Amino acid sequence: MSKSPILLTVLLVLSSMFSSAVIAADPQYQRELEQQGKSAQAHSLRAQFAAQDLMVPRARLEVDAYRFDLNLLPAEGKLEGTLTADLVASEKLTEVDFDAVGLKITKVWFTDEAGVKSEARFEILAASVRVTLPVALRESGATKFSLTFAYSVSGDKRDGRDGGIEHGLFFVNADGTRHDVTPTVYTTVEPELARSWFPCIDDPTVKAKRSEMRITAPDGWVALSNGALISRAAHAESKTTTLEWQEKFPIPTYLISLAIAPYTVIDGHAGALPVQYYVPKDLEAKARVDFERTPKMIEYFSSLWLPYPYEKYAMSTVPLYTGAMEHTTATTMSDAYINGDQGGEETVAHELAHQWWGDLVSPKTWDDLWLNEGFATYAETLFTHQFHGADAAVEGLLVQRTSYLQFDVDGSAALVDPKVAPEDKFTPAVYEKGGWVLHMLRHKLGEAVFHDASVAYLKKHAFGNTSSADLKKAFEDASGVDLTDFFNQWVFGAGYPVLALSWTYDTSMHALQLTLEQPGKVFKLPLELLIAGRDAAGALVTTPAQIELGAAKQTFTLNLPAGFPVPSGVALDPALKILKKVVADRTPRELHFWLEDAEKSPWLIRFETLDEIDRASVKIELARDLVGRLSRESLPALQVQMLELLTAARKAKDFTDGDFKLIQKAVHERVTDANVEVRLAAANAAHEYLAPELADLIAQRFENEPEIRVLARLALTLAHSHHARAFELLYTQMQKSSNQPGHRKLVQSVLEAFGTLGDKRAAALLADYVAGANPYYQTAALESLGALAVPSTFQTIAGILRDVSRSVELRISSAKALAKFGGISAAKELSDQLQIEKNEQVKKAIKAALEHLGGMPRLRELSVQGSPAQLKW
Repeated sequence: MSKSPILLTVLLVLSSMFSSAVIAADPQYQRELEQQGKSAQAHSLRAQFAAQDLMVPRARLEVDAYRFDLNLLPAEGKLEGTLTADLVASEKLTEVDFDAVGLKITKVWFTDEAGVKSEARFEILAASVRVTLPVALRESGATKFSLTFAYSVSGDKRDGRDGGIEHGLFFVNADGTRHDVTPTVYTTVEPELARSWFPCIDDPTVKAKRSEMRITAPDGWVALSNGALISRAAHAESKTTTLEWQEKFPIPTYLISLAIAPYTVIDGHAGALPVQYYVPKDLEAKARVDFERTPKMIEYFSSLWLPYPYEKYAMSTVPLYTGAMEHTTATTMSDAYINGDQGGEETVAHELAHQWWGDLVSPKTWDDLWLNEGFATYAETLFTHQFHGADAAVEGLLVQRTSYLQFDVDGSAALVDPKVAPEDKFTPAVYEKGGWVLHMLRHKLGEAVFHDASVAYLKKHAFGNTSSADLKKAFEDASGVDLTDFFNQWVFGAGYPVLALSWTYDTSMHALQLTLEQPGKVFKLPLELLIAGRDAAGALVTTPAQIELGAAKQTFTLNLPAGFPVPSGVALDPALKILKKVVADRTPRELHFWLEDAEKSPWLIRFETLDEIDRASVKIELARDLVGRLSRESLPALQVQMLELLTAARKAKDFTDGDFKLIQKAVHERVTDANVEVRLAAANAAHEYLAPELADLIAQRFENEPEIRVLARLALTLAHSHHARAFELLYTQMQKSSNQPGHRKLVQSVLEAFGTLGDKRAAALLADYVAGANPYYQTAALESLGALAVPSTFQTIAGILRDVSRSVELRISSAKALAKFGGISAAKELSDQLQIEKNEQVKKAIKAALEHLGGMPRLRELSVQGSPAQLKW
């Protein structure tokens, strides 16, 4: 028995979550960007070919090296040159298949062991190139030979016209015709798009022992690739420069990369290791701030795992890209991370961690992608704890948990699931759940064992490939613990425990009667409890307990220490060791007990108590109580939770005008709060509690708000308010933000807001963005253009749906825009296209749009009166 909370040390120091140490940017949004970007690329490739076309049966080959000799032709939007693969065969061969998609291959040469080179016949197949060898290779022993491919590739122009073969090679304003985007050429190919920019064996287990990149580009362009820069040569006559990079360590195809632009190179070091940042000149000052801590991160991760394993570490920024990609020694980052506020540090840490987890040790198959992304996500937590403190680290874990639970609502997602295609694996079920599984494993085995096992795993499998079974064995060897049940439940099994808690106190026995139900899948796990009450003086008194779960419903009798007061509350997992969802029907008395002021009750338990409350059924009595508590609450994390509950309370039964005014006042007061997270939550709540006086405040705040995330949310609320100055303020913000890479989410929100506002003066601006080259803005602008329903824009919207050369994403947005446009012409356009559409994703969008239109009274009336026969809903 104790007069202070019996919690782990990590909880004892957590007194100011979301306070001055709060990180400005949104790490969850950053992870979403990476997940969406990688998934979208892979989906586009899969859409072009049947699964069997991408699974090329091949002989057993080892790759000694990939050697590139390429020329960049930016005005033509292409790379051309040669790729030589130095190979070793262990069986008799007469032909070799290489993965290749969308490449213009003109010649192939075969070079034998003696160095004799001869031309080889080849055939372009659906997703590969088949080379017939001039000489059959011997049946036994290792035979070395080389294949050299002369080819060119045009890549994706990033202009919204990528409806054909998807690429991993991107040309952004390469011809320099635009002034708002830095000319850039770059690659990003995970999981299976390396084949779209060079012929290769596109399999993560087939690592080249080395790679060499010789790239020639016009003067002024600077090329970054893997490994060390070994030569530079200027060619005065052609006004070009050749750089030669060499990666001397094994590397899979998905990590071979190029980033070429008129870069400024910022040089640094971590000890003796060269550290470089390749950024446009206009982003140099901000990049110095945003990347400043990278050397310290390298030193920290090197102390945790193994010394950094490669020749250098570099990061390049590229425009019109979602997320970041961990190319070996040469990470590629979206320029949206460069804001000069260190807000993207979690992503910097995540991608750096991949140099160990994913690059040094790679997965045997994409089914084990979580070994890459789970460790990199958990590395964010380790970095945050080291550089920002325990409170911020726990904040990150809570955010990651929320993201995963919102994604896996029905508990059907597993870390390892062969039924899920590679392009569908980039989700919170792999990233956030993966990080949480490692967090649980660390608690289960202890800090020292977790560290030793991680290091042993990296040492044993360095430059190789592993599966989840290999990780399991490493942790079993280090701990002596059989982890079969743990891995079966958390890695190979789906979902997470849902715990329904109820309890009573037996006065005669001085014992707690605790009932825990698992309404979903039953998990077997140890669960720590904290039982709490108040002594005669009102001080918090706690005692710990632990139970073992393993059945759908269990009742436990917990005898309390002599002298322990009557319990007032029970907290599950007070040290945040288990990934779970708790459903607790707490009495008003227990809610009151846990929600007392911070001096009397641990903040994390109070946070969890609020988090347990079902947002779909917030009782109005609770909402009224929270209004009072909100005014007294000092911790921003809890204010955010309360504002979320007050937002949900708008749909509560017995909600009155008096409640509206009471809650509106509370929201009103926090729209201008000093804490950015509180302002963001208040901006979300304001949407539910709009009134003329609050609309004025929203307009004022939008005009003066410094934080991009809050501005993005306020833009939508401002549009919903239909404030007299809404169009003016939104238009002005567009002028400020349109060319700021770090403002992408804000620009998308403003474009969406124009559609909500319905002011037809925005039509010309929206049409310009639809015609522009930024795919992230095109979709938002197109849907808003449809909402305005200006007749002169109809053919622009409909034409995109008809044009199969446009991206799938943009054509889907066109279908949505036509649904918003409304009218019989839109319905006919959709119906006509449905009859001939071949893309299944677009078909699905058209059907949804027609269903939406079919539910509109005016269209039902027209259909009865004799609308075209094609209109079927």
